[in-house]
Amino acid sequence: MRGPAVLEVQQALAALGLLPGPFDAAYGPATAAAVKAFQSARGLDVDGWVGAQTRAALAAAAAANDAATQSLDLSLFYETGEIRLVPERAWAIAEQSLAARGLDRLDAEVSDVRIEDGGTSVVVIIRGHAKYLFAKAVPGGREGIDVTASSEAHAADLAE
Repeated sequence: MRGPAVLEVQQALAALGLLPGPFDAAYGPATAAAVKAFQSARGLDVDGWVGAQTRAALAAAAAANDAATQSLDLSLFYETGEIRLVPERAWAIAEQSLAARGLDRLDAEVSDVRIEDGGTSVVVIIRGHAKYLFAKAVPGGREGIDVTASSEAHAADLAE
């Protein structure tokens, strides 16, 4: 399999620290191994396929990482060295991240962003609808499936 959707998955996996091989838009053994590692780490069915739930989990993980790295209260950090996330900024960044990494055929929105652990962790929850690729070719078939995914990122872990 090859194409822009594969390249999006490769980029999302790399942003999460997984190594999908070269960014060549080809679903080869390295990309399959990275997908399986991601699925295993997130408690998903480990099948190597980027289905609806895996796409949603990738989008949630990217949004949580972006929110944890980009919503730091820099004034507080430079003044005291304390790591604290700004909730309003975290929400806006999670929404921007999701819009930028919709991951092909995933119509989703951020449904919740929570700052936890004394302001150092962010949990992002997304809900959406993943469209089936061949839905129109199957008479009476379902158009897609509703998905929910969440991910947590810790600002201190990402700052190291």
